[in-house]
Amino acid sequence: MSLLVENMTIRFGGLTAVSGISLEVRPGEILGIIGPNGAGKTTLLNGISGFTDLVSGRVRVDGQDMEGLPPDQRAKRGLVRSFQATRVFDSLTVLEHLAVVPHADPADGDVREILEMLRLTPYLPHRPKDLPYGVKRNLGLALALLMRPRFLLIDEPSSGLSADESSEISKALASSAARNIGICVIDHDMRFLRRLARRMLVLNSGEMVASGDTDDVLASDSVRRVYLGGAVV
Repeated sequence: MSLLVENMTIRFGGLTAVSGISLEVRPGEILGIIGPNGAGKTTLLNGISGFTDLVSGRVRVDGQDMEGLPPDQRAKRGLVRSFQATRVFDSLTVLEHLAVVPHADPADGDVREILEMLRLTPYLPHRPKDLPYGVKRNLGLALALLMRPRFLLIDEPSSGLSADESSEISKALASSAARNIGICVIDHDMRFLRRLARRMLVLNSGEMVASGDTDDVLASDSVRRVYLGGAVV
């Protein structure tokens, strides 16, 4: 069983943003996705999660075709998208946010474990406007995990975080994978991704440049050329 993307192509007018991309993520696996700005990384996740229409291609979750399903229906089938911009409700406390997620009872052991893993328990009475940026990012990730995904798509989780906050997110994602959640993660921090992902996919101008074992991909000449000849780790 897996998340399977077959020959995905997405166009905006005359621009091909994603061109014939295929990938597979298995439960418990973390796939890193990298590439320069404008490479099509976020568009790829949007296509998988149903936020952007495909010109061609197919998305399957555990053998079930997602064609025609909007994002909320895909989420109900275990395919959950977390965005770079934290989407929370300023009028609700952290505790009140749990009511937005079905069956997220704070008395439930799994719910408490997610809150503690992301260090949100002390902030339950607080509203997002009173929270540090890193805590708000943790809240966004917690809401995604509380939906009990089979597969999680996450965009730039370490962006704007301190080294300690980035380390916390890394541990939370690794812990989530250990719970048999398959994860696709985009990030520009190569050290962050290298700690997490055993496999890596590299995009440039909407096309796949490389895919495979993380160390092999990051050492390849084609990937280094994408990054203008510089070291990527």
